[in-house]
Amino acid sequence: MSDPITGSRVARQELTAKATSRADGCTVLSSPSVGLWRGAPEVGAVVVPGQSLGELETLGVITLLRAPATAIGLVVDAHGAREGRARRAVQHGDALLVLDPSSAASA
Repeated sequence: MSDPITGSRVARQELTAKATSRADGCTVLSSPSVGLWRGAPEVGAVVVPGQSLGELETLGVITLLRAPATAIGLVVDAHGAREGRARRAVQHGDALLVLDPSSAASA
């Protein structure tokens, strides 16, 4: 990516979501920072390690959000994403997605 004014290269910032395993075997992906989250995968989509989970906008800076290395599974809950809103305000540690690894094999 390059800056349209100077023509110089601009590094795009990236963050990795935090993964927590639940007792039922599902994985909860949480926000690593505050911001406005957009571009979430839809319920029923398969998530794999390193995949884009959308973007976080904080103070006008867009940061790409990636799935952690331990994240794999079918999105079974998107915690309010895509409910008629272009963006969802999130805090550090807010649940973003719930993945079911056992359903990913059948998808």
